[in-house]
Amino acid sequence: MCHAGRAECSHGKFKECRGAVLPATEVCNQRDDDCDGVTDEYVASPCGGCDAKCIGEVWGPPVVPFDAGPGLAVTTAGELTLASMPRERHFVWVPNTDEGTLSKIDADRAIEVARYRTPGGRPVRVAVDHRGDAWVLDNPYTAAARLAKFASEQERCLDPGGDGLQTSRGPDQVLQRDDCLLLDVEVGAPGDDAQALAIDGAEAPDAELAGNAWVGFATSRKVVAYDGNDGRRLKAVELPKFAAYAGSFDLWGTLWLIDRDGQLARVEAFMDPPEVEIIRARLACYSLESVCIDPAGKLLFAGFGCESVVFYDPDSAHWSELRVPPLLSPRGIALAASAPWVVYTSGQVAEIERDPVAIAPASDLASDGITPFESIAVAADGGGRLWVVSTQGGPNGRGLATRYDPAQGKVTAQVPVGRGPRAGGDLTGMGLGAEFVPDASVTHVFAGGCAGAGVGAGTRWKAAHVIADAGAGGSVTIEARWAEAVDGLSDAMFVPLGTFPDAMDFPLDFPDDGAIEVRLTLQAAHAIGAPRIERVGLEWSCKGPD
Repeated sequence: MCHAGRAECSHGKFKECRGAVLPATEVCNQRDDDCDGVTDEYVASPCGGCDAKCIGEVWGPPVVPFDAGPGLAVTTAGELTLASMPRERHFVWVPNTDEGTLSKIDADRAIEVARYRTPGGRPVRVAVDHRGDAWVLDNPYTAAARLAKFASEQERCLDPGGDGLQTSRGPDQVLQRDDCLLLDVEVGAPGDDAQALAIDGAEAPDAELAGNAWVGFATSRKVVAYDGNDGRRLKAVELPKFAAYAGSFDLWGTLWLIDRDGQLARVEAFMDPPEVEIIRARLACYSLESVCIDPAGKLLFAGFGCESVVFYDPDSAHWSELRVPPLLSPRGIALAASAPWVVYTSGQVAEIERDPVAIAPASDLASDGITPFESIAVAADGGGRLWVVSTQGGPNGRGLATRYDPAQGKVTAQVPVGRGPRAGGDLTGMGLGAEFVPDASVTHVFAGGCAGAGVGAGTRWKAAHVIADAGAGGSVTIEARWAEAVDGLSDAMFVPLGTFPDAMDFPLDFPDDGAIEVRLTLQAAHAIGAPRIERVGLEWSCKGPD
């Protein structure tokens, strides 16, 4: 709500500041009156909203902040969610656009361990699924696009001929047909211009399915989901007046896409049917080509021609820009150790500092007599190191993958790749973010009590109210138990009340007075999309005279 005003300068002195809105006392009006980043804190009713007739107690920030017990975590906004499991990513995948191949680099040893021929001959985007397999999108000029998947581990490669595994063992061994090619399907029609590629979280941890692939078509203005196992078409979502260029899923199951005309698309991919919102960027420059999403759900963009890094906060719908130093053209952006990094065309990387927001001085990627140039993409590996792909810098005019260690502040490897690596995307799979645990539970005791009656006395229990975001297929099971006193709750049995999001309000059928313990069990149906609980209210009334 707060914003600056304006003071005019007259004869060397400022006049009164007019038009400013300063912090005020918080009242229940669904606005952040005191400008502390939280809406209606301490003044919203236990039922949610501004129902003054609803009395009771609230569990959730800022009244009673959530405590992250086993299997749980608290978001930067104070919401309760499931804990996440760290990912291990051992390979970097580089599409060599000009020669129609895909380089597979061992991130720890910094050597190219395989090079695969891509079915469509012109790879423009790569993404890595939850198992670590690489998906590559080929977009030929005159034919339909092709979507292919390559196994990250040789144990899952195929041997259709029964004559032993026929697969590449290095950059000089490119087979016409490689047994580590698991899937190859035609997607779209000629001229559809397939550009964007993202992997969803359609997988419970330890399950077989490792995510479905979503392809965005710039000319036909749609995004289409393909099954992660067999490549069959699952669903198509129309994107009116939107030419998808790049995209990524956030932790909560929303697909975000950018075009090159200053628009952002939010696709609730797990809804049936999917929900689409087209958002116009409030920016002076629109040539964005790279997107990454931080753990808090904030979006970051960079692109050639825009001399700035762009931020978007979906919660507040706020756009902001951070100008890069003169003569530097940002191309790719990625997170390493939770800090964003931007790569410049000139073969340099720079950290985006958080507090205050600023771009740190650039670090040159030249080392050992090798100078990367036209750097176009960046990704982090499981060890927190950055990998920058440049179209030039390798021997004989080939491309280059440079490993940069932010902790040491220096280049630690230069790995030559194929000709013309001009494609971006999620080169390592770290762009998927963390993988949530399947389920976890937490409890909270409500002691009740009415004025003048003492703790727990004079209370008629009415209902529990849950305000939450279910995520992509997530849910919250609500149970409760009652006892005459708090110390007797451990001997009582929990009674099911219901499930969110099937309901938000859960009537209580317990005796008067005493105490109630509420148990929440958070569940995630997929690797992403865990529920987030904002607050829980327990509503009661106070008994009058008989």
